[in-house]
Amino acid sequence: MQIVYIYVLIDPRTDEVRYVGKSNDPKVRYRNHANHTKNKKSHKEMWVKQLQSLGMKPVLFVVEETDEDHWRERERWWQLHFEELGANLTNLNDCGYGRPGFAKTPEQLAILRALVADLRNREDVREKYRQYMKDRWKNDAEYVAKMKTVHLGAKRSEETKKKLSEGLKRAHEQRRIEACGKIKLNRSTPEIIGLIDPDGNPVPPFVKIRDFCEPRGLSECHLNSVIHGKRRIHRGYTFRNPEETQ
Repeated sequence: MQIVYIYVLIDPRTDEVRYVGKSNDPKVRYRNHANHTKNKKSHKEMWVKQLQSLGMKPVLFVVEETDEDHWRERERWWQLHFEELGANLTNLNDCGYGRPGFAKTPEQLAILRALVADLRNREDVREKYRQYMKDRWKNDAEYVAKMKTVHLGAKRSEETKKKLSEGLKRAHEQRRIEACGKIKLNRSTPEIIGLIDPDGNPVPPFVKIRDFCEPRGLSECHLNSVIHGKRRIHRGYTFRNPEETQ
């Protein structure tokens, strides 16, 4: 069965979704959007012309791959999804129908909203969007510069500050856990020699990092990083390789 692609056109100036469509070949469809606007005056064509006058083009992004039996339903779903998010779409008709002025019944809206809620929880869709945003942050310098200044000088409420603080704490803890997973904690290695305490005195040789860290309130992960040269200092403790000092 032939694959049908559901795609969106994005305004490169605002990153806003402006059009939802379907195609069997997105590359060919994109060229049609960009080149066949000379004698057309639809909302979408006028928007594309405006971008072209500025030396820009819409950005095409495939949001889903479906089949010939389900593309109408999926295209309508994505149109409703972006409309609910407040997107100013240039579609003339309801996607999948091609009938001007088609109005959804309350029952149809309820079904589509349920589909939207279900798709938002689909890990494959969320992963695809995450990968798209990662690629933008990595390769689109203009987008990165814009996003770094979008909230510059904005006044945040105490609730927002609290949420940001909690998010940063979770991210820091996740990085710490990941770092500990990459470092082999030497809990049963031969004696460790060369550790220097905060006063500059050599620490007596010891075997287990855990037994050394727990009574002193130290992190096993961070101290192990100091011993292996991946971290310079941890709470005043440094490491000097005995072989280098001899």
